[in-house]
Amino acid sequence: MLSRLLPSRLLTRMKSGNPSKRKIPLATRFGIVGFVAGSVYFMHWYDEELKKAKLKQEREQNLWNNTQQYNIGRNDWTLVNCRDNSVVTKEKLKEKWLLMYFGFAHCPDICPETMEKIMDIKEIHDHERKKNPDLPDLEPVFVTIDPERDTPQNLAYYLEDYPSFLGLTGSSQQIKQMCKNYKIYFSVGPKSDEGEYLLDHTIVIYLINPNGVYQNHFMNRQMPPEEMHPVILQQIDLFNKFNTTSN
Repeated sequence: MLSRLLPSRLLTRMKSGNPSKRKIPLATRFGIVGFVAGSVYFMHWYDEELKKAKLKQEREQNLWNNTQQYNIGRNDWTLVNCRDNSVVTKEKLKEKWLLMYFGFAHCPDICPETMEKIMDIKEIHDHERKKNPDLPDLEPVFVTIDPERDTPQNLAYYLEDYPSFLGLTGSSQQIKQMCKNYKIYFSVGPKSDEGEYLLDHTIVIYLINPNGVYQNHFMNRQMPPEEMHPVILQQIDLFNKFNTTSN
């Protein structure tokens, strides 16, 4: 009956209702909900990433600050390269990353074991440098605490088994000052009838930065080279980020 009384266009409008109040298509509604949800998630993710970055920076800053608290290797020193008798100073070794170890050629076990470990670290690092040429070189350094027996000639002979090491010796006074500078304790044990003796000493591998001072150390003899090397890379990264002075 109504269809007979009203024009067809008006009837169509009445059936469809007010165009401004028509329902939004389901796909569009899903799209809007997805966009809002995605935006909220992105804002939350971005905020979390900012927090993580800030925490990482704070941790790295704290690690760097800790390395700067140690008064190790800050004084100048002069020793002798056992291979060519040339004078080696702290200044000459600046701009290099060093793995420094104090020991003596007559050491029966701990020193050879530690030096083998340093050579393994060096090998791992050299392999990494082939993939990343921007990595700095690592130079192993052996400092004798037994200058009486470890003359340049004797020490050079001992280091033939450790070709990557720079071997340093000097006078008794120079070695004492060097050990004091790097907080190395040592004492001479009793001598046998043949004049042989052992030394008790601090067992530590120092990582020395290009400023010529302490960056980190390793004292855990059970820690394998594969675990030590990532720590070295971390310390190199810290130095590159936070170092602002030259000593």
